[in-house]
Amino acid sequence: FAESTTAMALFGYRRSTNVRRQSYPPVGPLKFPWACLVLCVVLWLLLLIIFSLSSPWESGISFASDHLARNDDKNYRLPSRHGRGWSVQHGLVTTNEEEDEGKEEKEEENVACDRNLYRSNELLRDNQVTLLVNGFSETRIPILRENMRKYSQSAVVRAIYILWGNTSTPTLSISEEMFPSDGAPIRVIRQRSTSLNARFLPRTFIDTAVVVICDDDITIEEAALDLALKIWQDNRDSIVGFFPRSHAYDVELQSWKYVKHPDRYSIMLTKLMLLSTQYLFDYTCSSPRGVREYVEKMVNCEDIAMNFLVSSASKKGPVLVAGSPRDWGDARNSETELSEGALSSRGTHKDNRGKCITEFSRLWGGMKLRYSFAKAIAEVDESSMCSKFGYLINCDTVAMTKLEARRVVGEHVVVKRERYAYATLIGSVELVHAALVLAQSLRSTGTPHHLVLMVDSSGDLQIKGPGRRRRKLSREEKRQRELLKLLRAHYDEVRAIKSVENPYDVDGFNKINAWLLTEYAKVVYIDVDTLVLDNIDELFGRPELTAAPDVYFGTRFNSGLMVIEPSNATYLSLVTSIHKIPSYNRGDQGFLNGFFDGWFEMSIKHRLPFRFNAVLFFPEHYHPPGWYDVNHAAEYLHLGRERAEGGGRGDEGGKGTVGREGVGGSEAPIRVVHFANPWFKPWKPTVNVTGNVWCAAWHQVAEALEQNSWLPLDPDTFSPVLFVPHPQRYPSYHRLMLSRIDPMVTPVFSSSLSSNSSSSSSSFSASTDHSLMSAAVPRHVPAEPPPPMWFTPSKELLVTLVTERTITAAGVWAASYKQHHSFSTFRRIMLIVPSTLRRDIWQPLIPFFNYVRVVPPLKVETQDRSQTRALDLIQMHATGMAKEQDDGRKAQGSRNVGKAAAIREGEGGANTEEIVATGERLANTTIELGEEFLILHLWNLTEWWKVVYVNPLSLFVDNVNSLFDYLPFAATPCVFPPDQFSSRVMVIQPSTDLFHDLLQKATYLPNSRGPNAEGFLNEYFYDWYHRSPKHRISLSFNVNMWFKEGMMKFFTPMKILSFDAEMTPWDGTVQHQSSDRRAAVKLWQRTLCSLEQKARPQIKAVEHLCANLELLQGFQLDRRSRLCNAETAMARLLQVISGQCVTAMHNVDDQGAARDIRPVCYANAEMVSLLQVIPGQSVIA
Repeated sequence: FAESTTAMALFGYRRSTNVRRQSYPPVGPLKFPWACLVLCVVLWLLLLIIFSLSSPWESGISFASDHLARNDDKNYRLPSRHGRGWSVQHGLVTTNEEEDEGKEEKEEENVACDRNLYRSNELLRDNQVTLLVNGFSETRIPILRENMRKYSQSAVVRAIYILWGNTSTPTLSISEEMFPSDGAPIRVIRQRSTSLNARFLPRTFIDTAVVVICDDDITIEEAALDLALKIWQDNRDSIVGFFPRSHAYDVELQSWKYVKHPDRYSIMLTKLMLLSTQYLFDYTCSSPRGVREYVEKMVNCEDIAMNFLVSSASKKGPVLVAGSPRDWGDARNSETELSEGALSSRGTHKDNRGKCITEFSRLWGGMKLRYSFAKAIAEVDESSMCSKFGYLINCDTVAMTKLEARRVVGEHVVVKRERYAYATLIGSVELVHAALVLAQSLRSTGTPHHLVLMVDSSGDLQIKGPGRRRRKLSREEKRQRELLKLLRAHYDEVRAIKSVENPYDVDGFNKINAWLLTEYAKVVYIDVDTLVLDNIDELFGRPELTAAPDVYFGTRFNSGLMVIEPSNATYLSLVTSIHKIPSYNRGDQGFLNGFFDGWFEMSIKHRLPFRFNAVLFFPEHYHPPGWYDVNHAAEYLHLGRERAEGGGRGDEGGKGTVGREGVGGSEAPIRVVHFANPWFKPWKPTVNVTGNVWCAAWHQVAEALEQNSWLPLDPDTFSPVLFVPHPQRYPSYHRLMLSRIDPMVTPVFSSSLSSNSSSSSSSFSASTDHSLMSAAVPRHVPAEPPPPMWFTPSKELLVTLVTERTITAAGVWAASYKQHHSFSTFRRIMLIVPSTLRRDIWQPLIPFFNYVRVVPPLKVETQDRSQTRALDLIQMHATGMAKEQDDGRKAQGSRNVGKAAAIREGEGGANTEEIVATGERLANTTIELGEEFLILHLWNLTEWWKVVYVNPLSLFVDNVNSLFDYLPFAATPCVFPPDQFSSRVMVIQPSTDLFHDLLQKATYLPNSRGPNAEGFLNEYFYDWYHRSPKHRISLSFNVNMWFKEGMMKFFTPMKILSFDAEMTPWDGTVQHQSSDRRAAVKLWQRTLCSLEQKARPQIKAVEHLCANLELLQGFQLDRRSRLCNAETAMARLLQVISGQCVTAMHNVDDQGAARDIRPVCYANAEMVSLLQVIPGQSVIA
């Protein structure tokens, strides 16, 4: 009734002329037809009002079928010419106003069939592609991560969108942070349903004319993708792909079937296809009714439907491109983990797809698929062969002589298969278990190369047996045979070597025998006291000699891991040089550094990052940085500073691109742990491993081997990374997971450390992730300006920056500099002081400097990406993770970022929630950087071309003008870690752009040391270690007097001595045990007390020190004067005695008596000659 009445209202009521008026009886005062019409109109309007408010429309909407592409899990907007729209969701009709709350949803969830919502085809770029990757299986996420990273490197890829269709996947299991990019951005879009039609939805963010529809298990080379794009540009109305299939008609069944034909194809699979972006809109909005519903029903065939659509529109078949894509999910792979659950692996797959072809041909009103018979290739080359001098050679290849023909076919090419090996050395039975642990750790990384064990024949482990004579073996001989049997089970070769004589009478120099392993092209020698955590086979591609820097000696390498090329000539040269080349540490390391002199100046191919040979343990008398915690060493060392070979500013290979290998990718945070500390060997029974995760990991490997009778463990099921912090960061762990290891493995190290977890500050909690870095480090390029064509001394400046703690040393800094620099070689010097420092404190220092500049605190306006870093810093303080910086000093709030210092100092009892809430407020305001970040003002000295910064706690002991020969940015190696630089001595080029870039990035670049300026600068100039020697300053300009004792003799000639505030050189009551440290402090104190009284710091410790030093100098001068007078008198006396001796010798008749007197006379003569020299020296003194 409503429908008929509505029709009457819409089209008008017309009275029929064939019906008489009297046939309608009157009703009331009106005639019946008019009353009925009015009543119907009123009812229709009433129903319309009711439905427009909120009532459900259960009967469906027939008029929307022409405008709506149906999808149960999407919201679509229907156009209206009156400006008021309707939206349909699960059969409900709502107005635009009711949808306002949903406008913040993802743009792709508001797809509509209104073409005005999308860019016009003329505005879409056609030289790049948008990659739409369909993902569902969580087991394929590791492969998906690698594939997406590889795709992002391609220049033809504009953007990558992962359409994740598994609605049951937890949010933490799939997120954008898991997919680091090397170029094109990668985004993750979680679908609201499992519909296969969703992969063909039009999306407003697509700005390319062509899209690549791809599965999550397909990998293809960049060249093949580039070729496919070029083919599409010539065939824009067709589908271009790599996986062809065909259709055929079954006469018996009278239906279509799905086949793979060798000669033709008509279907291109969505494993990887390229098609016009317009077809996404057409598929969603213009497909015949019932097509998309049938795809939903079959949970299959969306690719066939798309092929029908394109072939129907273009009247053409698809285009096949030559290429060899890698299909990880194919059921024909021997490894079936990635193909489980795939649609193509089901037995009814082909039958179901044949039904789809039959149904689609019915819905489209006929077979629309078109056959194609060609394949597009990269280039056309004639392959005809001709006989040239008896050899079949391509006709286009030039071969004018028989010799050239032989070379064309490769007879001159000699293929040599090289063998590589890892070699280690032991000299006693005590080290057998250490050798077994090392072999197991190497095998667990998956290396196929040989393992060679060298055994010192002079030790207590003998390789040779007792001989042929039959006799009963002693207990020791049986034990040795068992040990050798175990060693041979782990090592491919166990070889006895002869000891190499050490002129210093200490153990060492035996590793030189590694150069005798000439059956191997290259050998990686590795000390037995190491634990390998990652595959390091790449080292065999490095030249001789390749090594990692040593702790404290950043300009010298550690011989615990070296890449060598065995050679008898090199071995003989080494042996003959032992007595010629001194060793600075009386061992093989000092000698090898002397033999391979200049390692620090070699190219990056010879210099490994420190994590290849990480020495993480120090004796108690060492002073490592205060921020360092051995249990979190992986966080400090894994900062992603490696870059692609042959690039970087100032590198030997020229300027190139900077990369981020290993960060959340293919490399481990620490690759080799070296237990180099002689007092901390993990196999020694006196070593307590409680609270040390690395020693605990070594013990866990040893315990596992012991439970297996010390026989090798299966490398596919066992690895040391199972027992280290954050094993998921190590590639070996993921390899174990792919080998069907239970992913819920609980690291055993957590239990072995639990005894001291509450009391030891260095204990590690397995449940807490203290890392401040995400898996993907943001790509960043330093904003360094190009250097000037030349530098002039008038535009060069030497600077120091003081704080309230270091103002005491500023006068000594300036006085020692002027002492060693004449007026002709003098550079102008500047003192930078913070505005928070009182003027009366630094005003007496003005005469010592050419310039004094007062700088204000640095403030940074937070941005979106800096808020995250600020919150990280606040959270770090709240959880106690921030360690005190400034070389181990317990400083106050000046080293904290912004108001975080006040939070921690003033609200020591505040809980974590309050501090984090405060951090959120801070993240939206201006952040004031700490006092340590005042060093960034150096880059704002733009009136100077080159600035050399030297820390105020430094003492110049020689001319340092050669510092100005280095190129900005330059710095000295840090004492730890040695592949990072120290901010105590730097050469910079001021720049306004660089200054502002430093300020903006100071709050969000990852800095594992916490709010530390040196850590931030190392992250900013992350490629410093890879730069040329002109950017890496010698350690002679930064001789650290605090880290290690007795090391001054190794840095000759010394230029600058560097002190630490904890040494308090201005306090004369502090006694230092090391002689060289005492000498350095005394020299600093004499320079301090040589200043004028008003220029000295007005503190009691300095006054007392200088008073005592002046008294001591007066006493020494008086004593030297008296000594000179006594020595002169003694010389005169001995001259008389000598004369008397000569006379006595002539007067003695007895020859025997003369022989008794002669030695005395000779001794007196030598004493006379000696004392003639001493008085002169005494007077000078």
